[in-house]
Amino acid sequence: MNISRIFKDSRIQLVLVVLILGFFYFRTLNKNKKINTFKNKNSYTIGEIIDQNISGFNENFYVKFIYEVNGKRYTESVDNPYEFRDCYKTRECIGKKFVVYFNPDNPEEAYIDFDDER
Repeated sequence: MNISRIFKDSRIQLVLVVLILGFFYFRTLNKNKKINTFKNKNSYTIGEIIDQNISGFNENFYVKFIYEVNGKRYTESVDNPYEFRDCYKTRECIGKKFVVYFNPDNPEEAYIDFDDER
């Protein structure tokens, strides 16, 4: 059985595409469910972007931000392919503040809302 012949079969390609799309769809649903849980608990604070960089072969854009909950400071880094694409050059995003939703039971679990700048 030749592996390249298997992947040339259009039915197998279709199955692979459906599986990959399904994975990303359910991953997004799970993330959105978690974010909505944080929002519903009304647990949020203000976070500040402290760095942005590019990493990896695919040039993934990462934003590093800090936020504080109950006097304790947390640092988080998130993959952000659309916002602030050229901030690593211009540094214009550094210091911008956004709402950060967090899990009140575990504040290290957090989501920065780039649509809600403060």
